[in-house]
Amino acid sequence: MAEASGKTPSDVDLSSTASVVDLVEPLTNLSLDPSKKPSRNKKAPRSKAGKQNYSFNPDDWKVDEEDVMIPAAAIAGKSILSLPKTTDNHQRRTETSTIATIGEDKAKILSTKVLTYYSTDSQFKRHLESAESLTFYAPPRFLQHRNGTFKYNLFKGWQGYRPIVYPRKLPRLGGTLAVVGWYLDSIRNNLGNDGDIPTIDFISHKGPMVKLASLASPDCRHGVSLEMNVVTYGKHILLSNNSYRDIEGPMSLKFGYLGHKFENVVCSKDWPENGKMPRKEYPMHNNETFKLVMNIELGKKNDDVSTRGTSPIISLAFPSEMDCRLQPDVPIETLSNYAELKTHSSGGSEHSFKRKLFKAYLQANIVGMGEVIIGFRSFSGFLENIVRYKVSDIPDILHKDPKSGEISERLKRQFSPEDSMDWLHSCLEWIKNNIEFGREREVAWRVSYDPKSSTIVMVKIEDPEIVEKITGYVYDDICVRSLDHQTQ
Repeated sequence: MAEASGKTPSDVDLSSTASVVDLVEPLTNLSLDPSKKPSRNKKAPRSKAGKQNYSFNPDDWKVDEEDVMIPAAAIAGKSILSLPKTTDNHQRRTETSTIATIGEDKAKILSTKVLTYYSTDSQFKRHLESAESLTFYAPPRFLQHRNGTFKYNLFKGWQGYRPIVYPRKLPRLGGTLAVVGWYLDSIRNNLGNDGDIPTIDFISHKGPMVKLASLASPDCRHGVSLEMNVVTYGKHILLSNNSYRDIEGPMSLKFGYLGHKFENVVCSKDWPENGKMPRKEYPMHNNETFKLVMNIELGKKNDDVSTRGTSPIISLAFPSEMDCRLQPDVPIETLSNYAELKTHSSGGSEHSFKRKLFKAYLQANIVGMGEVIIGFRSFSGFLENIVRYKVSDIPDILHKDPKSGEISERLKRQFSPEDSMDWLHSCLEWIKNNIEFGREREVAWRVSYDPKSSTIVMVKIEDPEIVEKITGYVYDDICVRSLDHQTQ
């Protein structure tokens, strides 16, 4: 791990670290059989908050600038990548080329590295090599009553809650570029200009990458909104969401609050020795985060990482928010010691649960987390149960037929982690093959998902005014300079 003095960060090999930390039993008896989700409790209490009409003022959610719109007249070219019709048929077509059918040899994650890490404090300031915002999974015992039931209301505090919306005038990838640039500078300072500086093809966020990967499953395409701006800087391809936050209305905001609230009540900045925390009130905020900056290599099993220049290996760097650690006093680089936290309605269908679990699996697996922890709640917001899932066990849970209990070939095709990583690799390779390097601030691209045609569409823009908007939207001069000069 890189030190503040600029020492070279060490690589993390998931194959060698996966067994470093044995997954521990929970502090309380919150864990159930991970192969089963809790049955619907028809007599679950309903909160008064759940019956209220929550106030929603759109003015509270306005941001400084609108998303960059692309008029038809500004489009200088278009490429189309078709999603696989089924998971058995990987024939993908574009207007300019055809990607060959992929058989057993599918692309996967070849290597994973932790480049560095940072914390964002309550004032949105980033602190490199700081773990001040890192939390631990330590649910207090008062969440569970003596008879084993839950009655904690996750809607508590909702009416006074106003989540932070970053001003749109801020560059979307500014902080990411600064951190990645700082990492590359630390390598240069130690190895010199002739050192083995990692090649990074794409710099992005984890969210768009997981969305792209999930599109391989037809069940995960409904309601997906994906629109990314693409620009280049040197040999790097920068991808950033065009919409920073999807705002669909008060209902989506309410359930987003439930997720943040769940994280607050089951996590603590301090690890309690006896498993008890004197916590009764939980002020809600969504601004403090801890992130690992990851570098993953995607390619086929026969690809040699040492021959990146001549093989279709894709190198991707992105910050990954880590919800919590499972145990204290474990090196920060130990990826299996982290968990992804989610909430889900206990009254939902088996299919909706598996769809949620599959997406959570992709989020956790792409960075090597050890667990996914789901808080099952009633529609009115009461926490009813907490279940911990080992990430390595989730594929079997997804593929098990709920009636027969046997592994279903249909479900294996429906929720295929292998197909998702293979599809993500194909998308990134396609984007890389259809852009032009060396024309910073002259050309930009917009990549979007068209659900009607099940295609990924990439349009080329050369209109100077729009290109300048997109370029400034993704990065600014100060952040870009950090790729070449030491970040102060």
